[in-house]
Amino acid sequence: MKSIVNYLFLISILFITCNTSIAQDSLIGHWEGEDQGEVGNIHFNKNGIALFIFNNDTLGGDSFTIGGHEAYLKYTVEYSEEIHALDFIIYLKDNDVEVGRIPCIIRFENEDNIFVCMNFNDESRPTTFDEGDTILMTRIPLEKNE
Repeated sequence: MKSIVNYLFLISILFITCNTSIAQDSLIGHWEGEDQGEVGNIHFNKNGIALFIFNNDTLGGDSFTIGGHEAYLKYTVEYSEEIHALDFIIYLKDNDVEVGRIPCIIRFENEDNIFVCMNFNDESRPTTFDEGDTILMTRIPLEKNE
């Protein structure tokens, strides 16, 4: 009986680990959405770097300038709940000091669509997907040669 309990425990740990890994890999890629008639993109790479592109302006990536300083934009995601906590974090390149954070929540509708709710007003994380602050993002398939 003890070996069955150990076996079930091991399987449940593997299941949880695999599901978290699948969710993390699900976010990696290029996503596109529309907000107030403007199309924007968010790129999530496997190294935790994010890049925003709105109206041909870029913010983020592994090197950009903010306030005259070189910076980079990382993202972190907490996958433990159905609604995932997502943070975009701006760091200065020369000393890795955090200088800004955009708290968000995301929810996967399916493997190709996510809802993203961002709070640009203050440092508090949204708790619901309010219509005015939520964007439906659709995965952009990568070309085979990329």
